[in-house]
This record gives sequence, structure tokens and C-alpha cells, in this order.
Amino acid sequence: MPLSYLVTPYTLTLSHDNPNATPSPLPRIEHFLRLISPSDFLVVVIAGHGTGVVKKVVREHLKTCRYATAHGPADFEQGGDALMVVALE
Repeated sequence: MPLSYLVTPYTLTLSHDNPNATPSPLPRIEHFLRLISPSDFLVVVIAGHGTGVVKKVVREHLKTCRYATAHGPADFEQGGDALMVVALE
């Protein structure tokens, strides 16, 4: 289910990251969400389209992330599947 957002100054771009690289992009996500949470309730993580590997890794991570209460692709008009909107607790 797509999540809608209007404008958020909190965006993390991972679209050029390699999920198998060292260091992994996952600590960057945790650090980013920890700094923001709970001051705002929506952030955007840009994973891009590419091969889909980064999106898959990020989605799996967000399922167990203690800072994220919900996440999903942005509405089509707002970037669609290349962006993940993350709701924070």
C-alpha cells in the first residue's frame, strides 16, 4: 500500500549504494532514523530502481527497524517504487 507524503526535508539517498559493499548501507539507515525519530513522523528513503537489490535489502531491514512503524512505496506521482516513505514512531 503506497504511503503519501507532501514534502519532507528528511531524505536519505541510497540509490547508488551497493548492499553487499563494506560498509553496508544499513547502518546509515539506522543512524538517519535515530537522528530524526521521533521529531518528525515521515521520512523518505530513495533506493532508486536499478536491479532492485537495494530496495529489497532496505525493505527487509525496515520490517524489524525499531524506529519505523510503517513503510511503503511512495505514490506513483511522487516517485513510486523508487522511494520508500517511512513513518516513525
